Amino acid sequence: MTGPCHNVWRLLTAILCIGTCVTLAVAQDVEVTYEEEGIVTGAEGFAVENVWLPPNGEMPKTKAPAVELTRGDKPLPMSFTIDYTLATDYIFRGANLSEYDGEGTEDLNHQLGIGAEYDTQEFGVIGAVVWMNWYAGLDQRYAYIGSSNEVQEVDYTVYWRLPYTPLGFTTELGYSFLSFPNLAGDKCTHEAYVRLAWDDSAMWRAMGCDVQSSFLNPYLFYAMDFDYASGGQWLELGVKPVWAVADIPYAQDVPVLRAMYLQPKVALGADHRYWGRAGANEFAAGAVDPTDQSTRLANIVYEVELGYDLGADLGLPESYGTVLIASFIGFNQTFRDFLDDTLYGGVRVAWAW
Repeated sequence: MTGPCHNVWRLLTAILCIGTCVTLAVAQDVEVTYEEEGIVTGAEGFAVENVWLPPNGEMPKTKAPAVELTRGDKPLPMSFTIDYTLATDYIFRGANLSEYDGEGTEDLNHQLGIGAEYDTQEFGVIGAVVWMNWYAGLDQRYAYIGSSNEVQEVDYTVYWRLPYTPLGFTTELGYSFLSFPNLAGDKCTHEAYVRLAWDDSAMWRAMGCDVQSSFLNPYLFYAMDFDYASGGQWLELGVKPVWAVADIPYAQDVPVLRAMYLQPKVALGADHRYWGRAGANEFAAGAVDPTDQSTRLANIVYEVELGYDLGADLGLPESYGTVLIASFIGFNQTFRDFLDDTLYGGVRVAWAW
């Protein structure tokens, strides 16, 4: 491994050391319990945070539900998920990676994710995810390379997450290895990320609102790439709440509605030398200036997902887990010349345990 990638192990070692020190310090003063985390479920026991909306620029691109949100007694504090998404477009960090000139009718994206989490309680959560995207029009998308492999991307991510309940913050540190079988030359890259989420429920309660869990669920995400983008960085600020329909008066007595959730999302992304470097690998020659070292706003995403917890509504045995069915629609508004505004949508099915 050459160039900027030499520093990746130093960075990862530093992250692990800092994370360990923070964990030990927090563990001395805070005993993390599920009740302290302010988890709220719908009237029928539906865990409203038990979902993961397709991201704008975040990693990983799917997640297992948090262990404390899953139902039923378990021999180990673990959770699993397998999900399948059918989407009109694959949007990542402002770029539509499933669009080509003259596409016409949308060639669909088939996305599969498998994730697992283990909750150590005092020392946080350890998770791992494998995710892939298969794009029906990939031979046209990368026609300038001459590739015909329709598996566009495979990601492998490991992460560690720790809540600090007195302030309502949850910190997540992760490392992702991304593989792109269709690209010329080096077909993989890797990056480290930090994600900070804030439970804003205390703020709303101080204002007199009857809120028990995070209402807007704001987050800050930062990633640095070590290969394609050669130190390029992505910064994202957004809100991604999950609202249970059962919390609406009388909805908890209506079949189907009582097990539904609504998840709106707004995310603003900033590009610090990311696409100027990584874009040379992703777009046709001349589309991106590889010498671009600027820091700019890249895009803003508006998205909403409507989901249904089929397992909870049908009363499936808790030991079987649950099945989620959802549809989503979004609009990607871009601020860079080589990125395109895109209206997109899709459906997904997930099994979670």
